[in-house]
Amino acid sequence: MTSAGPSLHLLRDLQASRPYLRLLKAMPVMLWTADDAGVWHHVNRRWAEYTGLTDGLGGFGFEAALHPDDVAPTVARWRQSIESGEPYAIEYRIRGRGGEYRWFLIRGVRVVDEAGQGIAWVGTCTDIEAQKRAEQEALAAREAALRALGLALEARDRETQGHTDRVTAEATRLGRALGLGPEGLGELGFVPPAALELVRHHHERWDGGGYPDGLAGENIPLLARLFAVVDVYDALLSERPYKRAWTREEALAELRAQAGHQLDPRVVAAFLGLLGG
Repeated sequence: MTSAGPSLHLLRDLQASRPYLRLLKAMPVMLWTADDAGVWHHVNRRWAEYTGLTDGLGGFGFEAALHPDDVAPTVARWRQSIESGEPYAIEYRIRGRGGEYRWFLIRGVRVVDEAGQGIAWVGTCTDIEAQKRAEQEALAAREAALRALGLALEARDRETQGHTDRVTAEATRLGRALGLGPEGLGELGFVPPAALELVRHHHERWDGGGYPDGLAGENIPLLARLFAVVDVYDALLSERPYKRAWTREEALAELRAQAGHQLDPRVVAAFLGLLGG
């Protein structure tokens, strides 16, 4: 919450004045104000230019501009901030006047009077479409890198057919669970170098007894540690000419046994959590 303090009277004077409204509407970024109940009362010219919508839209005042899939979570998050008084921050898609949708980061803070009572909300809408597209491209690059590794390994053994798709899907899910977000994904760079790094290091061991470089612990690239866990699990569950398929319980027990030895214990724990084991 933002305490108005000495600026409270200034805020009230501004809100009651036409110069205040002219200033709000002339700002080059999307700005909005709402009453303490959360109903938007003013949006500026930038909002109107992009959405084609103006004040007095019903509801909280912004729902008409949202992507249909974003309305429910956005309203729920807004109600939560209204009730708690905590700063509001959310990402959602806003429809342009031409019907296209772009991602925006919406932030808002509550203004309170000298007695701590809420009197208004003020906030901004920042276009983050380029950032969102970069995140999607990074995710696609990571999945392609994992698949490139799998195909390289699969080519050595026809019995592993299908192993690649399963491992790629699970490794991607595990990476998300471990917080490997867009920034981490971006570090992969172009697919071939990332795939080469995975190929080189996925046989390293957490205890340093692997190859080719004898790396240990967190010196092993995270993606290689992640891939190793999923690769071992799927291989154990798969039947080969030289072995039977292990049961799920046997495979989980082996992962636990290898945690801290062959495999990164933190990655194993996260994977077991995903599997409910």
